[in-house]
Amino acid sequence: MKCANSRVIRVVPLVLGLFALTDSWGQTSSSSLTCKPEILVGITAPDGQLIRGLSASSFTATNKKRTIPIEAADYDRRGRRIVLVIDRGSHMNEAAQALARAVVNRVLSSARPQDSFGLITAGPSPMRIPLGTSASDLLGRLAAADSRKHSAERTGVLDAIAESANWFQTSQRGDALYLLSGDDDFKDSKAKYSKTLQILQHRGIRVFAMLFGYINLGTYYFLGAVSPNTGQAYSTGSLSNIAHDEEDLNNLTFRSGGYLSVENTHDDNRQYKLNGDRTKEVAQIGWQLYGGIAETYVLHVNAPIDGLNSVRIRLAKDVSTKVPGVVVVQSINFGQCNANPATSDSRERNTEHPARSLAH
Repeated sequence: MKCANSRVIRVVPLVLGLFALTDSWGQTSSSSLTCKPEILVGITAPDGQLIRGLSASSFTATNKKRTIPIEAADYDRRGRRIVLVIDRGSHMNEAAQALARAVVNRVLSSARPQDSFGLITAGPSPMRIPLGTSASDLLGRLAAADSRKHSAERTGVLDAIAESANWFQTSQRGDALYLLSGDDDFKDSKAKYSKTLQILQHRGIRVFAMLFGYINLGTYYFLGAVSPNTGQAYSTGSLSNIAHDEEDLNNLTFRSGGYLSVENTHDDNRQYKLNGDRTKEVAQIGWQLYGGIAETYVLHVNAPIDGLNSVRIRLAKDVSTKVPGVVVVQSINFGQCNANPATSDSRERNTEHPARSLAH
């Protein structure tokens, strides 16, 4: 996918409501469910800050023009299960690989103790580290794996996503895949996009991704800024794909309720220049994406299960005026129907992310 010169990009903050929409939720029909699924809602400022301190009255829920009552809104920061999916294939040039390593080191070196991790790599000689590994152990195993012997096996990015989605077994609120990849169209994978998306949605697994690759200005809206150091456009929040029927990485994150950030490391018009300042900036964006996994609002609305796909969550006017350009990302979590409600636990600490509180 060819891209325009990113130096001419002028980024305007957008208000995006992103939905996990689908006509099918895997093998289980939503009409057969007897529980009340949750709506997970991420609230992020244009600069990437998390928004804390909101209550049920801070949100509005509508189905077309009809207002839907919000019964409760909890802020969930309990332990997460996260699988890192790292692309080591031909789509990742030297700069992309360096940035991916910086992001992984930033996230794992400062991860919350209540979170557990797994890892799978795409490309040649795939590495697999089982879910349930601590951040510190994962860092150590990654460092020791540099000299490992190579195998003839090769795994596509979508193949790695589909395989790791099955690692979670039973669903747990907040389950997520954290993908770092240069492949946005999955042409090198054998896994089927539609089936993989159904599994993710049915199990409530959100995909958060950093794409190191081409930026097509006709395909993406940008939310973020242009780096003063490199002139590269980057996103601190979400990207929305105009063509929602495309089977690509952007739509996979979009329809699973996650975030996507793009760093244009492939540009035919100019050489990508990687320096220490830009590496820190990208690592910080990766850290903010981790914050979106670690902390989320959980909304319970009074709506029929079959109608939840059409429910749109927004911030109330008095709240949205305090944070112009806020990004609201939502997904329906059918997999969490029988889970205990979210509660705050003082033993579990917040992520050390830039955040602002809008508590009254």
